[in-house]
Amino acid sequence: MAYKDPFLDIRSKSHTTNNGDPDWLAIRENEIKLLDLSLYAYKRLFKFMPSKEGNSIWPTDCSSNQEVEEKIDNAISKADREAKKVLLVELSEYEHKRIPKDPDENKAYRLWGTVKFFV
Repeated sequence: MAYKDPFLDIRSKSHTTNNGDPDWLAIRENEIKLLDLSLYAYKRLFKFMPSKEGNSIWPTDCSSNQEVEEKIDNAISKADREAKKVLLVELSEYEHKRIPKDPDENKAYRLWGTVKFFV
């Protein structure tokens, strides 16, 4: 999947109609783009800092790092807002409970990733 800068689309859209009312469609589209960006960030984290072999904690219907990445790709490819939100909550819990392959490197990456993401 090719990466496209989601912020470019968000910044270029107006969130109001010509008469000044909120443009709910544009707002919803931007929400989906931000959800996709968050899912992509998790995918990147799990790709570069995979879980340790024999890990017993996985997201629903997953039993390997590859399946987690595929589940994220599947969610990004669909427009189901609620499913994306549920998966983000599940991935957050998974990230905090899982055993990474290299715990020290994982901590450094999480810090670096956060800094790089907002710079």
